[in-house]
Amino acid sequence: GGWGSNDAYQLGFNDTVSRNVPVLNTLLSQYGITKIVAGDSFALGLTANGQVYSWGSNENGQCGVSTTTLPIAIPHLVSIGSGEKIVDIAAGESSSFAVTDMGDLYSWGLGTFGTLGHGVTTTVKSPKKVVAVSNVQHVFIRSYSTFALTSSGEIYAWGANTDGQLCLNSG
Repeated sequence: GGWGSNDAYQLGFNDTVSRNVPVLNTLLSQYGITKIVAGDSFALGLTANGQVYSWGSNENGQCGVSTTTLPIAIPHLVSIGSGEKIVDIAAGESSSFAVTDMGDLYSWGLGTFGTLGHGVTTTVKSPKKVVAVSNVQHVFIRSYSTFALTSSGEIYAWGANTDGQLCLNSG
């Protein structure tokens, strides 16, 4: 179920009615979603068979539909393009991430502070592979700071570091 603000269809009910108590979402239940992550007015859902769906605000391409169509009312299948199974997802303010079973990391959405890991600060409207990191098991983002944990225990960090949150200082 879902509850809270729903002005951009972010609760996945195919309407903009906000809910102030948990409500069963029969529409989302049809997709076999096993994990949901929420950004600012949008969400991603990971299915048991490794697919990613997105819905809600898409003003910065965070839903991965190759445009900035506003908003996505019904869950949309995100095409990663590699044919790999997705095993982990994360959502930032207006950015999205997916980890494949081969350890590849893909990102899309708002690139402010280099959040997406592509070496630029521009918007990416569809999933793009982050080439600077491999063998990723998990990805985490908070606002505009991103972390990836690899299968060997290495932690990569990028994006906003205004308060030292990336822990990049040695010593």
